[in-house]
Amino acid sequence: MKHKDTLKVDQALAEKYQLKDVAWALKQMVSRVQAQMAVRKMRIQARQDGLDTMTEQEINALIKKTRAGRKKR
Repeated sequence: MKHKDTLKVDQALAEKYQLKDVAWALKQMVSRVQAQMAVRKMRIQARQDGLDTMTEQEINALIKKTRAGRKKR
């Protein structure tokens, strides 16, 4: 009888850890999807603001201006 009880406990533990692994994997997938959605939203907003047509010089100037504004704080 002890052997059957041990098998039940082992099986329960194995299932518990499998569920933890599945939950962790799902959490990672949700995080990735949320990040992809955020990037998509930023790209759409950038297109609407006309930022997708900026030249490299305009981009670099905007980066400099933004960084300078952060240093002042």
